[in-house]
Amino acid sequence: MRHWAAFDPAVQAAVRAIDRRRLDYLEELLVKRGLTVTLSQMRAQILYWAFLGFALSSTQLPGARMQSLLDELLQMVSSARFQVD
Repeated sequence: MRHWAAFDPAVQAAVRAIDRRRLDYLEELLVKRGLTVTLSQMRAQILYWAFLGFALSSTQLPGARMQSLLDELLQMVSSARFQVD
């Protein structure tokens, strides 16, 4: 879809709308966890980039390795000690 969106304005608009909806959802979850709006926006973008990279990757990971990576990602994103506001 993303490749198609590079050549078709209608598809590009649809992809942007979906991206925005996903980012808004992530931001909302992070704000509910107590992060500031600014920090939630930044971390949502980082999480979304990580998701897109994972979704486009053909690498298969064993379940235990995947779980440890997801646990670490959650720790990185939800840590309040990195507040910037």
